[in-house]
Parts: sequence; structure tokens; C-alpha cells
Amino acid sequence: MFDHLAASIRDASEQRAPEMLRTPLACSHGLSSLFHANVLLKCEHLQTTGSFKYRGASNKIRLLPADARKRGVVTASSGNHGQAVALAGRNAGVPVIVYASTQASPSKLDAIRSYGADLRLIEGGGLQAEMAATKEGVSTGRLFVSPYNDLDVIAG
Repeated sequence: MFDHLAASIRDASEQRAPEMLRTPLACSHGLSSLFHANVLLKCEHLQTTGSFKYRGASNKIRLLPADARKRGVVTASSGNHGQAVALAGRNAGVPVIVYASTQASPSKLDAIRSYGADLRLIEGGGLQAEMAATKEGVSTGRLFVSPYNDLDVIAG
């Protein structure tokens, strides 16, 4: 399994989306002193959509078979993952539905909308949004893209 995951990670890196940025590493002097080691931080806050989530989302969308691309995907997110899937879907011509809690950050919800996703707000928290997204996927035949439990997303 680990060999397959390592190969998937290499493939995701080599085939990354052209709009994905190569974010810099920055030395953390405080952490380096604390741990007596050279600690480098990956500046993914500078990445497209402002988080590392775009890496996984774009990899997942890239790997979708043609029939799944036509049907579109559905996901649940409180912000960063939803933005990432929405942008990756827009760039690949894949329709995206994002379920989110009404409690999520309004600016993140606005960003999801701005990337072209069909945003559906759910009363309750993240679990209720994920349950609604999963149900939507089953009832419509759309692939549910998990923000944390999908090897293609993780490899990205």
C-alpha cells in the first residue's frame, strides 16, 4: 500500500495543475532553536485558494474518469476544501456542488461561490453538511469528494 501511495504522490507532483504555485520553504528560527534542528515551513498559505487543499482537490479532479467529469462532483466543506474543489472543477469543466454549514465563514462561502460552485447551505455543523453531500452523491450519481478520506486527495 505504501509503495502505491508513494507512486501516487510522485504522480500528483509531476502532473500538478499549471496554475498551482510552487510555494517556498521558510526557516522557522524559533522552532529550529526549540528542537535543535533546521525546521522549514512550507508556505502553503501562498498557494492558489490560500491553502494546501488545492493540491489534493486538483489531483482528484484530474484523475476523474470522463463519465464522472460529466456528472460532476459533490463535497462538504467549511471553506478551504470547498474553495479548492470549486476552482479545480471550474478549471477542468467539472460541475461542483459544495455543502457547507450556515455557521461557516461568510468570506469562505463567498469564495466558494466565486469559483463557480453550486453552494448549498445546511443548518447545523460540518457533520450535517457531510451527510447531506453524501446523500446528494448517492441520489444523483455524483462522486463525493471527501476532504480527508480520499487517497487521491491525500496524494495531491
